[in-house]
Amino acid sequence: MAIDSTPTTPADSRPVVGTRPVDIVVSLLLLAFALLLGWDSWRIGMSWASDGPQAGYFPFYLSLMMGAASVYGLVQAWRARAAGDPPFVLRDQFVRVMQVFVPTLAYCVAMQFLGLYVASFLLIAGFMCSSPASCTSSGTSHYGNR
Repeated sequence: MAIDSTPTTPADSRPVVGTRPVDIVVSLLLLAFALLLGWDSWRIGMSWASDGPQAGYFPFYLSLMMGAASVYGLVQAWRARAAGDPPFVLRDQFVRVMQVFVPTLAYCVAMQFLGLYVASFLLIAGFMCSSPASCTSSGTSHYGNR
């Protein structure tokens, strides 16, 4: 008996975004980062000095490889057909990710003002009480009677 590793999603869940636009955006961001890294490596010195390689020697060639990989990814994404674009994320999957991401982001901000312990308490209490059945005063828990 095989275990299905794909999560079950409703058939009416619409895609939030396709794979092709995500590939293009990520490739463009990596290309921009490669250009910035290459420029900064050139600025601080990317050649071979009399005492060995300068500080930007290795990062410059790393940026060349990263830029080439980004251009390859862009070419592949542009050549892909948009009509057969599989979804990158479905709406219900995106909602589940946001249900964890937003409180975690709020936790990071709250930690700066409330401190580690209070912010952690609020995050854990918020996740524990996120479902209505979790924070009832009926005297029972998920593990039986108290």
